[in-house]
Amino acid sequence: MRNLKKIENTLDDNQVLTLNNFKNLSISSSVLENESPFKILVKNGDHVKINQPIMQNTDGQQILASVSGKVQVKLKQEDKNELTYFVDIENDFKSETLDLQINIKNKKDLINSVKNYGIINKNFFIYKYLEIVKDTLKINCFDDVFIYNNFTLFKCYFKDIKFALKKLKQILKFEKVEFYVSKNNLEIVKNLKNQSDKIFKKRPKQNALDLFDLFKLANLFKGDIFNKEIISITGKALKENRVCFVLNGAKINDIIELQGGFVQDIEEIENYKYTAMVAFNDELVLKDKIKKCKDLNDKQKPIKMLTEKQEEAKLNLYNKREEYYLKYLNTLSACFISYFKNKVAIKNFERNINSTVYGLHFLSKKQFH
Repeated sequence: MRNLKKIENTLDDNQVLTLNNFKNLSISSSVLENESPFKILVKNGDHVKINQPIMQNTDGQQILASVSGKVQVKLKQEDKNELTYFVDIENDFKSETLDLQINIKNKKDLINSVKNYGIINKNFFIYKYLEIVKDTLKINCFDDVFIYNNFTLFKCYFKDIKFALKKLKQILKFEKVEFYVSKNNLEIVKNLKNQSDKIFKKRPKQNALDLFDLFKLANLFKGDIFNKEIISITGKALKENRVCFVLNGAKINDIIELQGGFVQDIEEIENYKYTAMVAFNDELVLKDKIKKCKDLNDKQKPIKMLTEKQEEAKLNLYNKREEYYLKYLNTLSACFISYFKNKVAIKNFERNINSTVYGLHFLSKKQFH
């Protein structure tokens, strides 16, 4: 496998693209790795509204519906070949929403709101982390290779992040913040830190709030819920490389389509290869026929046909070889999903992403030969 760190990849736009129009979501009850599956709170045929609890664990942490529509509870096979319950929601696009009363005055209110309104980190339960925070709050600002989530959040939502930190400090009474940062985000973090805060140029080894957690908490403090996930969708097989807000449980195929699709359709490349192969075979047949003709007059007709075939192929095929080779280099060669500390190669685009995903990467043949 190639060293992914050496593969060049950049964003086309520093803004966050919001993807909403998913027809179906499939949300796993195995919300986080190494945690017990959640209890399903809905049943087949139920109609749910946005912000309605659909799952809950034994500590009261809930997962909420992010679209309104009809529910089906299904037992499916997960990545590790384990049978897991999923809540499938068929989006009715009516956006019926439960009204919420969010009022956070103290630590208890904060932890209960985090549980009740489905706020979780991609790797751990935030309420557990908030319960143990004392003098230091840890913030993960590290973006791995192909990931631009924190960079883009800094660019677009700096005020929200600063607001969330201020509110958390008022409630949790911590004295300093430790920022864990990648090279691209170092200068922006310097604008956020106070004199007593520390910056570490590495990935955090222990649980730390992501910048996206701060963004969600900023919304919560303002009395609202942000019910999407943030993922980097990158790779030179794509028309655009963007950071996107995506609904938990969305299918990868749908994400690709809504995000802009691939640079090159593989069918066009395959059709060109097939047509070129047929033209080449036709020439071989005619050359063989000419070779077998003993009479010069008998050769004239296949020679004429061969000349016409060669002119046609030269005009429509062979002078386009370089163009189609460049298109071939832009076709998809490999796809990876980014999790917290690893990337997993996948081939099945029918699968649904979950809240633990940091990025989807579609590498071209030029990138991943």
